[in-house]
Parts: sequence; structure tokens; C-alpha cells
Amino acid sequence: MKEFIKENKLVSIGIGLMIIICIVELIAMIYLTINPLPKTEQYPTCGTVVEIDSKTNLVTIEDFNGNLWVFEGCEDWMEGDICVMIMSDEGTPETIYDDVIIQIRYCGWNY
Repeated sequence: MKEFIKENKLVSIGIGLMIIICIVELIAMIYLTINPLPKTEQYPTCGTVVEIDSKTNLVTIEDFNGNLWVFEGCEDWMEGDICVMIMSDEGTPETIYDDVIIQIRYCGWNY
């Protein structure tokens, strides 16, 4: 009988947790229906590596519009390398100053 009561308590706890999870998911769905996430767009841009900071592991790229972009991971990069970046506008197409690098690829080297 005691085992049956223990099993019932565990089942009750499990059902309670499932109900809580369902309620949280329902609240999240309602919130996102009322306040949808901004639509983000992606776009490509090119740039040249202008600075490598080995201490902080940061690479600085200047795109062909003069904007500077920074990413981590300087192990295979050299100043003068040319790269292509896939960027996200983070849902604000009116400004590029909050955009982020999604992906970066090496394209060549500039003498």
C-alpha cells in the first residue's frame, strides 16, 4: 500500500509539472501572438581584415562602405584578407549599426 501511495505521489508530481509546462507554453504563444518578433532579413557584404588582436582573439573587418565589424577567432586570419559576411539586420532595416555577423567566409588576400 505504501508503494502505491509513493507511486501516486510521483505520478501527481509529474502531471503537475506537465500542466505547469503547458501553461508556460500557452502564455508564451499568446504573448508572441500579441507582440510578434520583428522580421529579420539577411544580406551579404564584403570586407577586408584591417586589424587582428591576438590578446582578445578579435578580428576587425572594414566593409567597402567603411563600416567596422568585429568577430572572435583570429587563428587563421591575416591583415589584408578579404571575406564575405552574411549579416542579419536584427529586425531593424533602417539602421545597420545593430546588425550582427551570422556567418563569415574567407575569399582571398589583398596585397
